[in-house]
Amino acid sequence: MSKLLSQNGNFRNLIFSNVFNNVASGIFGIFILWAIHAQYQNVIYTGIATAIFSVPMMLSFLIGPFVDRSSKAPIIRISRLAKLLIIAGLFVLQMTDAGVWVFFVSIALFSLAGAFSFPSSTALLREIVEGDELLAANSLSTILGTLTGLATGIVLFRLIDDFNNIYIIILGALLISVIFGLLIKSKAPANEGKTGIRTYFTQMREGASLLRRGLLLHLVSATLIFGVFGDIANALFPAFADYHTGSAVGYMGLMFASLIGGMAGPSISHRLGRRFTLPKILVFCLIVEGAIRVVFVYAMGAELRHGLVAFGLAAAIASTTGVFWQTMMQKLPPENMLGRLQTLRITLYSTAGVLGALAGGWLGTILEINTPFILWGASVIVMGLSLLLSRPFRNLPKVNELESIKLSD
Repeated sequence: MSKLLSQNGNFRNLIFSNVFNNVASGIFGIFILWAIHAQYQNVIYTGIATAIFSVPMMLSFLIGPFVDRSSKAPIIRISRLAKLLIIAGLFVLQMTDAGVWVFFVSIALFSLAGAFSFPSSTALLREIVEGDELLAANSLSTILGTLTGLATGIVLFRLIDDFNNIYIIILGALLISVIFGLLIKSKAPANEGKTGIRTYFTQMREGASLLRRGLLLHLVSATLIFGVFGDIANALFPAFADYHTGSAVGYMGLMFASLIGGMAGPSISHRLGRRFTLPKILVFCLIVEGAIRVVFVYAMGAELRHGLVAFGLAAAIASTTGVFWQTMMQKLPPENMLGRLQTLRITLYSTAGVLGALAGGWLGTILEINTPFILWGASVIVMGLSLLLSRPFRNLPKVNELESIKLSD
């Protein structure tokens, strides 16, 4: 992995731009939900805010053809600069006590910028990194992101109630991301040919037809299960942490445990990928992760330190799953359709997330706070078991042998 980082300058610029963008996005996601909870003490508001994160992503299917036909580097630069300006605007407006709508609008615009940034960086990574190095590239990206997030988490642990300094940290991370983004070069030029509206929608239909094929349809359907229940839990997480710990420090402690755990998976993924096939890795990790998430709920009720350990372990296994899942979804589709597939997948996942977040805000008013988190763990187990129903999935090889796999049943 270090060889890839030292010898591929374009990858190095992309990964550092991604790392600081992800740090800023992660801090923003954690902080903004806590800020809304702390200021308004209303689970409906946090549910709406969580849903708004996903609403712009529901339109990702419109972005896919644009990404596939365009040079990726300019899209990355502009979207991350837009994030910087959005946070700067929120920093100024929140001083005026304009109301909760300022948070909602800022979340929507921030997420819209991300809807352009994520598929562009995913597609560009495949352009600039050889297929057999994708697993190492994704692992390295996750490790560096987690390490940077860990360092930032230490600061946040002390500053969670100091809103002004958190805004400054987010702005600083985005500024660094933009600087590295200016150094990125798109290896492949923008696609030539017809660019009319009819061609645009034809390309969208091509992406949809690819997604309807047996293996990819089953993979995406499985993630929708996780999307609904995961965002139900995410919408209620500030209230859950407040209920069990009674302070912002407890909330940040859980986030901190998640960051530490998140480093473990990517660090061993390369060795796992050489020894085991994808079905064995993914099904095992999902079932174990789901079981630990259920245990986590009961551990929080017993003692905080036990909850922190369980949450960190779940994050470690989830990060392992994430590295393999991301690599698989990068290698399965044809390269010239990767943007369309990614954005269609994001659209479906985000739609499920919106439903989950809105349901979370409502369920938080009628259910005992632990119940949605138990359901979250159970949904991860169901996701893992459901993958076994697909014969093409069961026949997948090791991740580095995935290039030869056909996308049809």
